[in-house]
Amino acid sequence: MIRCDPATVLPLDRAHVAVLRTKYGLAFDPDYERSVAQFNGGTPLAPFFSLGEAVFRIGWMVALLDYNAALPGPRQPAVYYHEYDTRVEDRSLPSLIDHEIDPFFWAERIIPFAALYTHSKPPRSLRLYSYDWNPSDSLCFDRSTTPQSVLVCSADMQVAEYMRGEDDWDAAAREGREPDDEVHYDRFLSTVAGSFAAFCTMLRAEP
Repeated sequence: MIRCDPATVLPLDRAHVAVLRTKYGLAFDPDYERSVAQFNGGTPLAPFFSLGEAVFRIGWMVALLDYNAALPGPRQPAVYYHEYDTRVEDRSLPSLIDHEIDPFFWAERIIPFAALYTHSKPPRSLRLYSYDWNPSDSLCFDRSTTPQSVLVCSADMQVAEYMRGEDDWDAAAREGREPDDEVHYDRFLSTVAGSFAAFCTMLRAEP
């Protein structure tokens, strides 16, 4: 499916994958779940794909880890909370969808599985720590389709939609109306492939 630099792939605890399914009600693409141990948190060897005229590059795969995971090598400080390892805090699924500030909207519809180079820069984090800077663009599964289609998520538009929803709650309270609490996913998502397997065939080593 996706081949990664072996030195970057992180250990996968299948028991934790089961926890993700039960605790968060997640249903993973079967092809993804069968092969995730080969690329868990890793850096792909063929990271490029196209959507129309645009070329995208995967920086790293989102890991399926919890905070008790035994990670190889020295600790890599997280972007914001330096006492944590960035491989868990910034790049692991539970941290991304189980937080007070969550532009993935608590995986109600989308599940992030890879981080993309954004504005030509390598991705650092998919977390939104504050409104002063945005996370990186990402690849997500669409839980509303069967099979789950693969989407490009524009971080700039994603955060704008998240903040719009937050701001509308305050405005609605002032104006005595119901807030617009619907997430307008079409504003920040673009479909890349109809399934994970189809997406994997799009990957190439060169731009």
